[in-house]
Amino acid sequence: MNESYNKKDLWENASAPLVFLLPGGTGTKRPEMKGFDAMAAMFWLKGYSVYVFATSGQDGLPGEYCMRNFLREAQIALQALVAKLNPPCIILFGSCAGGAIAGHLAARTDRSAILALWESPLHYTDSDVTVFVERAGQSMPLAGNFIKTLVHLDSAIGQIKCPVLIAYGPPVPPESAVFRHEDIQKTESGLKLLQPHQMEKLFLPGTDHNLTRGSNVKSLKLLVAAVCGFVRRHQS
Repeated sequence: MNESYNKKDLWENASAPLVFLLPGGTGTKRPEMKGFDAMAAMFWLKGYSVYVFATSGQDGLPGEYCMRNFLREAQIALQALVAKLNPPCIILFGSCAGGAIAGHLAARTDRSAILALWESPLHYTDSDVTVFVERAGQSMPLAGNFIKTLVHLDSAIGQIKCPVLIAYGPPVPPESAVFRHEDIQKTESGLKLLQPHQMEKLFLPGTDHNLTRGSNVKSLKLLVAAVCGFVRRHQS
């Protein structure tokens, strides 16, 4: 990325907490990213500054998609935004693969932060990766060493000290590269250092893994409202 962040993707409110939105490996080209644009508008109307992050290979950006670059570029963009905005709090919202990146950012930040995860797998299996490469490779360029660049949420979970909201929908028939609901319990058990009140689970009925692509606006509003409520409870 030539710029630390793309100014067109920043929804700014002066002196407000910053919501840093991290999409997964699907819905990575507009108008397919309309769910994240819709979320940005919802958070902005509630008084937050918001940034929709895209890494190399996503959303028409040059380069190849790999998770190691995803983490590095997200960290650079977040640092630039913090320097520009000096927000009182950072809300790191990650969907699917973006959740692993959000978790690592949460583990590395020394600022007041909140982590919100939407159906983010704790660890990708070999079959997950195979299916992901087949699907994502149809819509964006993948690095040739993509498998070696994976970033897993479980490798950061023990270092996360901020409050965490884990959001998820109903179980679906088993399918590779789709969120497995046992990840909820594994993520919860991995957050051993958190006080009980610092970790909450949110179930959204009538949703699916692709909620953040924007097809279910009503449930998307409920998700945004729940994140805002969680932030209020932990920032008051």
